[in-house]
Amino acid sequence: MRAKAILALSLFLAVRTAAQDASKRPTQSQCKFSDGETITVTYSSERTGALKLAIDGSLITVRSAWIRNGQAFSLPTTSVPMGEYTIFERGDSDDNWTLMMFDLGERRTSLAREFRLSVTTSTLPIGKFPVSFDQTGESCMMHWRLEQSDILLSLEFVRDPSQGALQRRTLAQCKFADGAMITVTYSSERTKALRMATDGALITIKGISVPVGEYTLSPSKDPQDNWTLTMRKETRSGEASALPPLPMTVATSTPRVGNFPVSFEQSGGSCMMHWSQEKSDLLLSLEFTEMNADLWLMKE
Repeated sequence: MRAKAILALSLFLAVRTAAQDASKRPTQSQCKFSDGETITVTYSSERTGALKLAIDGSLITVRSAWIRNGQAFSLPTTSVPMGEYTIFERGDSDDNWTLMMFDLGERRTSLAREFRLSVTTSTLPIGKFPVSFDQTGESCMMHWRLEQSDILLSLEFVRDPSQGALQRRTLAQCKFADGAMITVTYSSERTKALRMATDGALITIKGISVPVGEYTLSPSKDPQDNWTLTMRKETRSGEASALPPLPMTVATSTPRVGNFPVSFEQSGGSCMMHWSQEKSDLLLSLEFTEMNADLWLMKE
């Protein structure tokens, strides 16, 4: 009986240790330019290993280089605008590898960008986050270690500092301690329509829950000058469902730095979203906090 108890305890400790080790595994990789703007790669789905790349800052130039048999061949550079992209690698029968980037703000896969990747042998340890960066000056070299392989795929992102004042900031993010993130981007920069994506369940004002997903954002004012935010989510069937109108606090603000109207203030488990109104000194605010996992399961 004692032997069984010892065996059960050993199994429990082994499982708990494995879970703790898994929780310590890195789930993102980031490269920061000299002006603070970043390129960040995270899991869009840690279960499937799918990756997402976010460019937070000015226009980025991608410099492709094709390396085969020790020889390097330069390819034309391509500009990539700020935003979020689903990324995956693709190889052919001749071991030519390309990086596919799909803009999360566009639903048409024909708008995917494709870049030739250089191929070398990796010495990175297995089990780490598959993507890493080497940062030198205004260059971020991204390395992607293929799973269960010693192949290392690389692609260079270059930032031109002279573009910083000319480009429009098109991204605002807030990250919680466990890695869950809220991201606001333009769904249409021409109309200035905004889209919010959350990869963690949230709670906002009046205890209203915000499930994981993507939402279009629309603030509105009633005759009594009360502001609310409407969040609409498109279902798989193409229909749109809306959360109840969310009351926003209103304050006056100093002129914002940059052009993107939304910013976040992160404190502990809270992400306070601030929305500056165009041609106005009004600042609209709404707080989001993470939903307790146990509470979320009870509601499901």
